[in-house]
Amino acid sequence: MKGQLRRARRAMIFFFFSTGSVYGLLTARMPALREQLQAGEALIGMAMLCLGCGSLAGFAAMHVLQRRQSTCALLRLGSFGMLLALPLCGLAPTGPAFCAACALLGACFALTDVAMNTQGILLEHRLRHNCLSGLHACYSFGGLSGSLLGAVFAACAAGPLVTFVTVAGAELICWAIFARHLLPDGPRAAPADATAPAARGVPPFIYLCGLLLPWREPARNGAPCSCIRSRERPKAPPHWALARFPSPSP
Repeated sequence: MKGQLRRARRAMIFFFFSTGSVYGLLTARMPALREQLQAGEALIGMAMLCLGCGSLAGFAAMHVLQRRQSTCALLRLGSFGMLLALPLCGLAPTGPAFCAACALLGACFALTDVAMNTQGILLEHRLRHNCLSGLHACYSFGGLSGSLLGAVFAACAAGPLVTFVTVAGAELICWAIFARHLLPDGPRAAPADATAPAARGVPPFIYLCGLLLPWREPARNGAPCSCIRSRERPKAPPHWALARFPSPSP
C-alpha cells in the first residue's frame, strides 16, 4: 500500500510539473511564434482569447465528463492531448490554425487541471497529511523550468517547432511511465432522491465575468478606452490655495 502511494505521489509530481512546463514554454516562445507567423498584436491577442475560451469549454465539459469517466482516464486524456497540442502550435502555418491549436491546448489544460487536482485531493486523503500545496509548488517550478528551457532554445536559435517537439517528446516518455500509477477513484456518492430539488449549475453570468475580468485593470487605467474622454469640467482650485498663492500685482 505504501509503495502504491509513493508511486502515485511521484506520478502527481510529474503531472503538475508537466502542466506548468507546457504553459511556461508556450509563453516563452510566443515572440518566436509571432515572428514565424508574421502576426501582429491582434492575432496574438486572438490566440490568447482562443486559449481562454478553450479552457472555459473544457471546464464546462468536465462537469459532465466526471460523471461518466474516472479522473484517471480524464487525466491521461487531458495530459496526452496537451502534449500533442503543444507541437501543433509550432506547426501551425497560418493565424487561424494557430488559434485553433491554442483553443485545443486550452481545453486540454482544463481537463488536466481539474483531473490532477482531484487526484491530488484523493492522494492527500489517503496519505493522511498535506501534500497538495507541494504539488502546486511543482506546477510553479514547472512553469519556471519551461520558461528557462524556452530561453535556452531561443539562445540556440532553435525554432518553436523544434522546441515543442523536443520537450513534448521527452515528457511523453515520462507520461508513459507515470500514467500507470494513478490512484483509482473512491466510491461514488449515492444517486440523489428524485423528489429532491436538482442542483443548479454555474450561471452563465459567472462565465461572462471571467471573460471580462482581464479587461478591468486596463479599463481603469484608460488603455482600451483611450478614445473615450471624460466630459467633466476641471474643478476650480480651493479658496485656500488662491489665498496662499496670490496672483502677482501688475
